[in-house]
Amino acid sequence: MDNPAMRGLFGRLGLSQPAAHFVVHDQSINQLSILQRLTDDEVESLCRICRKPGGQIINPNAADPGQLAVIVNPGISVAALHTENIKLAAFYLRLMANVSRVRVFADVTLVNIEAARNYKEEIKAHENLKVTDAPTLKPTKVFEFFAELREYAFDMVGTVSKIPIAYVIREHEDPLPEATEPPFGEPDSPFSSFNHELVARAPIYQVGVVGAQVASHYYSLDRVMVWKILYQICNGTMYYSYIRQYQQSRDGRAAFFALYNALLGSQAVANYASAAENKLQSLSLTGQKSKNWGFEKYVLSHMDQHTILEKLTEHGHSGIDETSKIRHFSRGITDPELENVKSSVCANTTQLDTFDKVVATYRTFIESKKHHTKAQNININVSQVGTNYASRNNNKGGSGNRTQHTQKIGGEEDGYDPTANYDAHKVETNKYYQTNEWNNSLNKNQRNYMRQNSRGARKRGGNSRPANVSEVKSSVLKSLLKKQKQLETTVAELTATANDEIDVDGMDDYGDEEDTRPLKKRTKPLQVPRKKR
Repeated sequence: MDNPAMRGLFGRLGLSQPAAHFVVHDQSINQLSILQRLTDDEVESLCRICRKPGGQIINPNAADPGQLAVIVNPGISVAALHTENIKLAAFYLRLMANVSRVRVFADVTLVNIEAARNYKEEIKAHENLKVTDAPTLKPTKVFEFFAELREYAFDMVGTVSKIPIAYVIREHEDPLPEATEPPFGEPDSPFSSFNHELVARAPIYQVGVVGAQVASHYYSLDRVMVWKILYQICNGTMYYSYIRQYQQSRDGRAAFFALYNALLGSQAVANYASAAENKLQSLSLTGQKSKNWGFEKYVLSHMDQHTILEKLTEHGHSGIDETSKIRHFSRGITDPELENVKSSVCANTTQLDTFDKVVATYRTFIESKKHHTKAQNININVSQVGTNYASRNNNKGGSGNRTQHTQKIGGEEDGYDPTANYDAHKVETNKYYQTNEWNNSLNKNQRNYMRQNSRGARKRGGNSRPANVSEVKSSVLKSLLKKQKQLETTVAELTATANDEIDVDGMDDYGDEEDTRPLKKRTKPLQVPRKKR
């Protein structure tokens, strides 16, 4: 039966009028539904028949002298490019049917079929995942499992349909009205790819069937594939009992929702929410020293429960607001050292209106306290330096040197006069004298000569050692107090930015004994390095 609209369609694909007439009239490719079903091999066969149909036809030149009444049918030329166009047209119509979109003769154009070419190449190159690559279902990863399973099903296509089998487990059975979802590639389309559109709109039931719903051909195959995946995941686990009833029918969609409702249904969601809220109420920070528990772990534990409650919003739960987060967080803090900042947080709810701001306030206080403690420890250390050094130099059993001996036998005891001239008692000044040599080998005038020349060197900017312990102590104090001032500056800056977030990477948990215990008292005198003269 002839169909002018179909002849026009084949004409747009490049066929000559005789070839279009032959395909439509003689080969009965006269409806879009018929063209849609043609495979690439069937299109090749159709064009080959058009070129070489066989048989005989009436000779149009039979009236001429010497001409036969009938001749061998010469066929009609069909270019290879036009053959590919027919293949693309058939694929385009199948693709449109798979996204539940009705197409008319005028929709089959070179522009439209070209848009489907790239997707056809993607399907040819696609390599399916293995069933054994499916995600693992664990009690602690229920939320993640269903998200991972949908991603896995998106990358897995039906063996025959070449449609991502994620459409089998989508929430809605029937696609939305075509007008509400513009096709992929058009302005305002909600779809980022053909696959995305296929998952949302692939038909589960046959279109136009009167009475009971009948599964579409592709869906009947693809739901079995989903069952095999779920069986691989659940077999041998406690979760298999949820899908056991569908083993005979191998209905993957029914099995999926049975498992989903058992683990993330309304009752399951209520149980998850109750457990998370109970956990928030049980958390506490008392201030007791522990290496396994501190401020940061307290914060993270709260955030874990917030994440669970926020994930439940996708399943009908109301979630948790910022006020509730702050209330649970502050209620659990009973550490006396944090009482002041807790009171400040409770009194300043206007500015500290989010969980993150409250946590940042506590962190700032704790960090400032740490720096203050370190500054105090430095003061203690400075005092110990002076005390220990003086004690050591008053110890008669030490090794000694000229500077040390000054404490034992001062210049006054030797009758030292800084205005006198002791050159007549000259001794070698570059030599280092041990304590015994200083006391026994040198007389008092020689010692006074050493004192006069040593002090003169210091006045001239020489490298002699300090004359007494006060000078040594002053040098050490100067270095330590410089560090203390730097720490005090840091503490002041942190205090001024009390409401700003602090980077806590690498920061020890609040309450770590290593940061808060006092410095141990030195048992040995501080060793001051000496230079050789």
